[in-house]
Amino acid sequence: MTKTTNMSLNTISIPESSIVNMLMDLPKSSLINIFWQVMATFDTSPLSKQEKEDVKIAKEELKKSETIRWQDIK
Repeated sequence: MTKTTNMSLNTISIPESSIVNMLMDLPKSSLINIFWQVMATFDTSPLSKQEKEDVKIAKEELKKSETIRWQDIK
């Protein structure tokens, strides 16, 4: 691990394998929380026509159990 310090900027380089190992040691609930904090973005603007259609299709797929759990995506 390397650490570079600048007046207002701190940068830490960590090998990917170290991050993966740390994540693998966490409980599932923590991983889900981290996922939402890192990957999910929030948009408060009104849905477009296409977005409304996508939500409708997604709800129909959910009712038919045709969804894929995010944990199963690799």
